[in-house]
Amino acid sequence: MLSSTCAACGASGAKKDCGRCKTTYCSVACQTQHWKEGGHKDLCKRIKRGGGAEQYHADKKYKEAVDEAIEECAEATKGQTCYICRDERSTEGLVRGCACHTTEGFAHLSCLVREAQVVGEDELQQHNRNKLWTKWAECSLCRQRYHGPVARAMAWGGWKTYLSRPEGDAIRGYALNIMGITKGMNNEEALRAAMAYREWCCRFDPANIMTADENLALVYKGLRCYDEAISVLQRVRAEKLKRLRGSENEDSVMTLLNISASHSCAGRYAEAIALLSRERPAACRALGEDHHLCISLAGLLGSAHLRRGADLGDFLAAGAILRDVILRFRKVLGPDHPHTHSSEHSFVEALAALEKAGCEADILEKLSSGILKDEPVYEPRSRPGPWKK
Repeated sequence: MLSSTCAACGASGAKKDCGRCKTTYCSVACQTQHWKEGGHKDLCKRIKRGGGAEQYHADKKYKEAVDEAIEECAEATKGQTCYICRDERSTEGLVRGCACHTTEGFAHLSCLVREAQVVGEDELQQHNRNKLWTKWAECSLCRQRYHGPVARAMAWGGWKTYLSRPEGDAIRGYALNIMGITKGMNNEEALRAAMAYREWCCRFDPANIMTADENLALVYKGLRCYDEAISVLQRVRAEKLKRLRGSENEDSVMTLLNISASHSCAGRYAEAIALLSRERPAACRALGEDHHLCISLAGLLGSAHLRRGADLGDFLAAGAILRDVILRFRKVLGPDHPHTHSSEHSFVEALAALEKAGCEADILEKLSSGILKDEPVYEPRSRPGPWKK
């Protein structure tokens, strides 16, 4: 399903495949050209031995993702040991793509995948898709989601594990869903996975078409098709709230976060501020102020005030909100998490905007106190050098 582009010309929606290894093509002409000139003649038997084109493709993508994740985490994992196997002699590189921020969370990707596979067997027997998803998407130590290249590698690891199951099997479909919602995937991979999952739902699981629609909307957002994304997300959120009788849960709050982020990405800061000001309090009552989704909602609100920058009030609101966001993210996700770094960057921008707008020095000092390193906590722009975190 994910290797449905023509192997010869790259066109999407290829329908014809090689009779031996199932590599896909858009036409007989492309298949013939690829066999004679594209190297498929030499690869065909190898691909078949590897389980066919889909399995071969997934294994290759997984290996690429693992190599990328290990390289990305190389500096942070020096001298550490895998918390799962504790093998100090292993030459396999380590990763840490979660919110662990002490000496925990360092692991081999192969160990993370093997752990998810073993634990997942129990969930497979019960077809408990939510718990199965957790093992592939969240760290078992800090209970926060993987991010970046590690998230992408785990998504490909899940797909290569379950793609051989029957086409209509619920777990196979759910592995496709994970591929579509993983933020570490590139836009092309995510779009292909989201479209494949929606097609799968139409055929085998109509009750989850709404979920597939939301995944596809997020891909549209990544492609900057904001009108399409917002329209679908608003419809999905309305349906979720209807089912919950107006209350909030983690699923509905995630959709609120996605709508707000889409508004901000489209430059519609007033709409984002109005939406978050109106609906964020109910989300915080349902999940708690320190839930990572609620902190992210606050981060979006602060950033929207900063980007709108209509007056001094917007910059003051941005500074106050982002200060709180930084403190909460440091506590919940740790100081090295990308969300923490992003909020710190926005906070520094808010301080610079306040200074430029003529804000009093004592207010700036009060805002930055305990946030930026190296006292004095606020350094006027007349002094050279960058802001320090």
